[in-house]
Amino acid sequence: MRNSDGTFAKGNIGKPKGATNKRNCEWYALKDSIVDLHAERFNKILGSLEGKEFCDVYLKVLEYFKPKISRVAYRSENPDPPKQFVIEIKGRNEKGSKTNMK
Repeated sequence: MRNSDGTFAKGNIGKPKGATNKRNCEWYALKDSIVDLHAERFNKILGSLEGKEFCDVYLKVLEYFKPKISRVAYRSENPDPPKQFVIEIKGRNEKGSKTNMK
């Protein structure tokens, strides 16, 4: 209940922290239906696909589980290829114990 000025009435603290609203509950139900109920059917359909069609569907679905990594274009005025750097980390021997670092 609320007071006439719109504030909560005595004893009403509002919605509890962490409570979900109706729309979120509906989205969770939809997710459960897709993941639980339709997963076996989807796997059968995916298993029946071949070649390019399989790749297209698989990659589209994969986007929902793994974020895309953006491509980086390398352009340079220098005709030489980019240099490769190797970073060697010292401080542990093969057994994993610490060694003296200098």
